[in-house]
Amino acid sequence: MIRRGKQKVQVQECQDRDETILRLAFFAAELGYNSVIEAQVNSKKVRNAGYQTSVWSGVGLPAEVDAAKLECSFK
Repeated sequence: MIRRGKQKVQVQECQDRDETILRLAFFAAELGYNSVIEAQVNSKKVRNAGYQTSVWSGVGLPAEVDAAKLECSFK
């Protein structure tokens, strides 16, 4: 059902959580996979001359998920 990749994909310094997840999925698609599993998304607060923002990073394992087989196993 699930064929895991051997190398994790990683992104650094994204603006928000959604962009981080989107970039992880893009890198997985570049490698020929259709999903990201075991993803960890973290934020770090950064102070910049009185302003506070968050910088996001993430790591995930690309995987090829066969949706038809996965759906049949839950029925």
